Amino acid sequence: MQAEKTRALDFSAKESLTSESLGLLAFFPVLAGHGIDKAVLESGYPQTKSMDRLRSILCFLALKLSSVKRHSTDGLWRMDRGMGMFAWVNVLPKAAWYSSYSSFVTYGMNLTVLRSLGDIWEEDGLLGDTANLDFTSIPYWGDGDSLQNNWSGNRGKALESMPAVLAQDSGSGIICYGDTTCRAFQQQLDRARVSGLPDAGGP
Repeated sequence: MQAEKTRALDFSAKESLTSESLGLLAFFPVLAGHGIDKAVLESGYPQTKSMDRLRSILCFLALKLSSVKRHSTDGLWRMDRGMGMFAWVNVLPKAAWYSSYSSFVTYGMNLTVLRSLGDIWEEDGLLGDTANLDFTSIPYWGDGDSLQNNWSGNRGKALESMPAVLAQDSGSGIICYGDTTCRAFQQQLDRARVSGLPDAGGP
């Protein structure tokens, strides 16, 4: 049985369905309560006539919140109407759509949304006065252009990955800052580990 072609839902027709992912709908009050949906709608993220930017981002969020491990296996989500309903579509798109959409997203678009989210966290009193700072490597499992190998402390070896710096609010656990342009510092860490020298401790 093949899944339907992804299309926007208008909720005008009644429908009876079964799903193992209806728990995703519990996140709607959180998204709307903090105005995250408005921040996405006002962003510069790509959109088409059939898929506006909010539906598009909710498709990504549906997979993230449901802990789908292998984004290349369409069958894990393409048959689940509940996951589609979370994104206001009948079914989530195929894996190829996610790759295609991501290729049109720029660093500037992400930065704009992150700034909006930062303002939301601040206005809603979710950020404290201290943060945990961590330099890490984000593994890359996709195909295409190869990335450099960087040291992954979690796995104890070098992996094809993107070096990143993350700041997490110590009270709420919110990741309040992230950047993947800290390559120079990561290269210093890699050289220090290879030569047996202690880590520099900061850029």
